[in-house]
Amino acid sequence: MRPTRAHSTPLKSTTPKPSTSRRASSSSQATCTVQTGPTAARSCTTPGSEPTSALATASKLTNCYRLACDLLPLRCQLTYRYVHTIPRLVEHRPEDMGVKDLFQEVDDIGAIFDVQDKAEKMKKEIENDFVYAQQIASAGEKDGQEPLKVLWFDMYNGTSNPTPDDPQPYVGACCGGPQIILEHAGAKNVFENQGVEDRRVWDYVPLDDWAATDPDLIVLVELSTEGAAKKLSILCSDPRTRDMRAVQERNFIVVPFAATNLGVRLGALAYNFAEAMAALARGSPLNALQFTVDPDRSEATSTSGAKVWMDKFPKFEEIDLEEFCPGTPKKIEVKELSQAEEVAGVFGSGAASAGGVAGWVMGVFLGISLAFGL
Repeated sequence: MRPTRAHSTPLKSTTPKPSTSRRASSSSQATCTVQTGPTAARSCTTPGSEPTSALATASKLTNCYRLACDLLPLRCQLTYRYVHTIPRLVEHRPEDMGVKDLFQEVDDIGAIFDVQDKAEKMKKEIENDFVYAQQIASAGEKDGQEPLKVLWFDMYNGTSNPTPDDPQPYVGACCGGPQIILEHAGAKNVFENQGVEDRRVWDYVPLDDWAATDPDLIVLVELSTEGAAKKLSILCSDPRTRDMRAVQERNFIVVPFAATNLGVRLGALAYNFAEAMAALARGSPLNALQFTVDPDRSEATSTSGAKVWMDKFPKFEEIDLEEFCPGTPKKIEVKELSQAEEVAGVFGSGAASAGGVAGWVMGVFLGISLAFGL
């Protein structure tokens, strides 16, 4: 279950400063060791216990903070971002957390388990997905379209103390997974300047401030505790959001929360997100190699978990959102396309022109280059 931001259990820093954070007593400190060689491994020993494996220990962060931070530094950085409301942890957050940190972690895990070839393959796949996402976005720019303005609706009750007048909703902020996805997909985060000082992945923004951003599209994050349908019902019922252009035009993309973190699913989600934006904004068909349509054609779900609603909205509890929400259903086509065809954008809003042919040639070259690692 996703931790509540204000009450997540903080990880201890490997180099805490006595003046700003409490230090555990020596009797509770965990010790980490590293074995070198072709079968390199790490173990953790806590007072009064036998050494445990890295994987077993890393899953119990409260028992072995130092190993978790040493073995999986990126996970520690992400956890620090959950607890951004605790001032004493701000100093431990990284200055800039991006794809390079993800790739470094993949390299580290590859080295630990002696699977460097698989680590390199995984990084290449992520890089390719980012390239495809950017190429799809570039096709829209060639048609003279400005980058879409996107509002990332992360959570409605973003803290443990919401009130009817102030539910304390959270949006995607300046830093982290959501911002990386939007940048690679060629979109502009309407709250990209939010939380810069503390380098926040998400931040609290009152609903009163949402309408002023006038987004072209809204991202609905699917959580186990708060589904996308609930978020849609809120947007359609609250007078502060119901008249927003994106709500009136039904421009929504649903994404699974797990794929929005800075992890190995990030590239695939950025790629599918760019495809979904092209379908909503330019009328481009969704690629059947990436999106599967459910039997009643109400939604199309991608391999990364990104989803768009097609012929009708879902129900939320007893509310039929198709009738309750403004606007009319999106008519989205799903057809099988090669990636070269897709990134060239020639099946989007019109017939191929001289520029479209040039884009198609470039797309074919890109596909060949990625296929052969050129």
